Amino acid sequence: MKKINKIALIFSIFIGTYCNAQMKGNHTFLTENGRVVLNGILADTSVQLVTQNLYALLNYDDARFELKADLATFNSGNYKIDSILKGSETKTISFTGKLDLDFINVEGHPPLDFLVDGQLSNSNKLINGKGRLEHVFDQGAISCILTLSFILDASDLGFNFEGIDLEDEIRIEVMQIVMNKLEDF
Repeated sequence: MKKINKIALIFSIFIGTYCNAQMKGNHTFLTENGRVVLNGILADTSVQLVTQNLYALLNYDDARFELKADLATFNSGNYKIDSILKGSETKTISFTGKLDLDFINVEGHPPLDFLVDGQLSNSNKLINGKGRLEHVFDQGAISCILTLSFILDASDLGFNFEGIDLEDEIRIEVMQIVMNKLEDF
């Protein structure tokens, strides 16, 4: 049953994104297999939550983005943390925002370093970060490689980590995800 729900979620995200992109034009780029790593400190030991199933959408016309991940796809190797994520009432976490660019040239651009502002789906707090977008020339449907980095409080994630000695600061790294043109996806 969980697999059917997961497939339905992915399908609905894709269809919604496709319809939204058709209304805005063809300058929308995405990936469904981005890698994101959440780094934190648990009882004086580094811990990582990792998924290879990050969905990322970037509109080149207005430099707005959306990132989504299914919490069940994250793995830390720590039983308590993994059970909190998998047992959460929130099934997906999303982060929407804007790069501090007016637009991105779809025909090519030098590497772009930028600041990022956005909000997590379960928080009203503004999250700031930084990123880099590198255009990949002559690679067919592959257009750019996107990297993002944020620091936030563990409480911003909206999970009850009670009974777990997790330090408050969490570093999020979106690791060089390849963005493909929506129409080529």
